[in-house]
Amino acid sequence: MPSDSKKPTIIYPFLWDYRVIMTTNDTSALKELLETYQRPFKLEFKNTSKNAKFYSFNVSMEVSSEAERNEIFQKISQLEIVAHAL
Repeated sequence: MPSDSKKPTIIYPFLWDYRVIMTTNDTSALKELLETYQRPFKLEFKNTSKNAKFYSFNVSMEVSSEAERNEIFQKISQLEIVAHAL
């Protein structure tokens, strides 16, 4: 039986993608957060929900370690306008 605890090996720095689902299409708060890392990032609109209640975006950014990757995820998730982050 395969072990679920095996994580894939990631060689850092690595270009990581986050999917961010927000309650607004105003990305200014998200951009402000990403700019604090002082490196290039790509923020791309992906989709609007059927009733226009949610907006999804893809964020691509180079991360230098697993700890930093998780930190960025946590900070994105904690934004008031973010409904869900993946």
